[in-house]
Amino acid sequence: MSDYRLYLLDQKMKIFQFREVACNTDADAVSEAYGMTTECHAVEIWTGPRMVARVNQTFLHGAFLVAVSEGRSITGKILPNTI
Repeated sequence: MSDYRLYLLDQKMKIFQFREVACNTDADAVSEAYGMTTECHAVEIWTGPRMVARVNQTFLHGAFLVAVSEGRSITGKILPNTI
């Protein structure tokens, strides 16, 4: 298990709250964060100094999109030039 911080962002992409969670994988942390997107504009997932992903409620054909640091995709599709 790894510790993650989930930063809830408002529409101006400013942090207004954070939560700490323990997850087995980055994908589990992304899934946990995605469940919080009804409470905010987006959620950034961090483990230590590494940003894992930023998720929001953007949908394309029923699959949510994930914008990931370093251009990697954990799950879903890459959103080029959207961060």
